[in-house]
Amino acid sequence: MYLINSRLSNALALLVAGAGVACSDAGAPACRIQLAGATSETATLPASCATLNAADGGTQYALTLSASTKHVSSLSITVLLGDSPSPGVYSSASLTDWSAVGSVTGDSNCAYSAGTASVPTGDLTLTLTSIEGATAHGTLRATLYVHAPLLTDCGRSDAEEVALAF
Repeated sequence: MYLINSRLSNALALLVAGAGVACSDAGAPACRIQLAGATSETATLPASCATLNAADGGTQYALTLSASTKHVSSLSITVLLGDSPSPGVYSSASLTDWSAVGSVTGDSNCAYSAGTASVPTGDLTLTLTSIEGATAHGTLRATLYVHAPLLTDCGRSDAEEVALAF
């Protein structure tokens, strides 16, 4: 009961703090995503939206977040966390490698991207609250930039704000 109340309290704290996303307190936590900018949408995702896996031959660990919503056909965010990831706050300023790539539903060819190898780089703040094997829990906020083909309207903004709770 304490664990459920603790998760519910954390979810309420996120909402009150303006994060706009929260984990479900029923069974395994579900992922939640909120998009704002070029589009506006909130959705619940499968609990498996976040995975922690060995990368670079097993010496580094990468957190991968995957999402698909009504407006975004695919969104993949990968954050390289180093050789011994731990709970804490990570940012685009402190990370050596991260990337985010997304595509918009439909045939507009509109896309989102950000990361250390992107121009512009965008912005990311990751708060890991717990790591249990290949499962990580926390929140992520990122600013991704819209890439539009010539003479294509990809929405009301040139950036997409992404908030995830996992």
